[in-house]
Amino acid sequence: MLHILRWWILSCSEAPSSAIQGLAKEHLEVGPSCPDSAPVGPAAQSWLQHVGPERGQVLAQTAGLVAALGREVPAALLPPELLALQQQLRAALARGDDSALRRACERVMDSPAGAVFARDLQDGMEHLRSTFRLPPSWSVECMVRGEGRLLAKREVTEPKLLRLFDGLVRSTALPSVRTRDRWGAVPRSFRAVRAVQIMNAGTWSSYARRRDVVAQDCAKLKARTDGGFWRDRLNGELLTAELTAAHPEVNAAEPLVPAANEVWLFHGTSHDAAEGITTDDFDLTKANPSGLFGAGVYFAESVSKADEYVKGKVVGGVELFPLLLCRVCLGYVYYCEDRRPSARHLEETCLLKEWHSVLGDRKKTSGTFREFIIYDNLQAFPAYIVYYAREF
Repeated sequence: MLHILRWWILSCSEAPSSAIQGLAKEHLEVGPSCPDSAPVGPAAQSWLQHVGPERGQVLAQTAGLVAALGREVPAALLPPELLALQQQLRAALARGDDSALRRACERVMDSPAGAVFARDLQDGMEHLRSTFRLPPSWSVECMVRGEGRLLAKREVTEPKLLRLFDGLVRSTALPSVRTRDRWGAVPRSFRAVRAVQIMNAGTWSSYARRRDVVAQDCAKLKARTDGGFWRDRLNGELLTAELTAAHPEVNAAEPLVPAANEVWLFHGTSHDAAEGITTDDFDLTKANPSGLFGAGVYFAESVSKADEYVKGKVVGGVELFPLLLCRVCLGYVYYCEDRRPSARHLEETCLLKEWHSVLGDRKKTSGTFREFIIYDNLQAFPAYIVYYAREF
């Protein structure tokens, strides 16, 4: 070790990497059972104390070389600031402190010498992925940088996904249907312009746990969730079902869970609310208790219905509207075909009894739309924000 440290001082980074690696392999005798201090003997440590201002750089470069060779970096090779960073990461991992671990991972990634801790960083990332049940396709590296939480919002660039979103807003448009909630003319059609994928660890973890419970409840109740049940008992299959089933790439996280009656539905909102919901979650304290079906979170299978509640913003000369494409666990569905339903009764049906959601069939009673309501915000995960334009 003394040889390679001296070599770094004398030649700095002028020698080719092959020479550096050759010296490292020759002089670094690090075995898996060696303690951290073993590779650096007393003579080397004494010599290190007398190295001038280059000491930190020498240590960082040498530690990086050791890491690049796939060896455990000895603590004696780490400058104080890097040693403290490593200790923070390992301590957070040992405690299972996910918030501290995220911060430590972010600091390691931002450090110029972060490659030194590649193994520790990988362990930290895998712990976060496992703890929050994050899908394999999600980038934990991107998520650790997310606004003080495990969160990333990724611009969708895949042509197949963008065509799917455009197909969804076009195929579920019902321009001939108008309700009292509609202001102005009914758009003839819609065009998806761009989309953002949401990777929110906290929201996803809560959703996945709740989905497990809903699936277990449905199994105990022997609740049917198949297409035949939708056709025979719920007035038809979902407008979103066929297209999303034909394009499994929309399930970027993981496939839908039929046992929980998990489906894709729309939620129309404003630009600011779309950002807030995808960063935090649906906030039931803001639910309208005077809503037709009570104080819940409302979803639509038709973009024309969701479009009644959006607020646009002009972007690049085009007015764009935000649409949340959500995974929703409907579970055991309470079918409501009353023209004047009791909102409190529906709330109690799902909050106090065995049902998980309400399907309000205004398509049958009024010739308009079916609406889907949940009274537990953990039963929905906003997976994408689809920005679209209206066509008249």
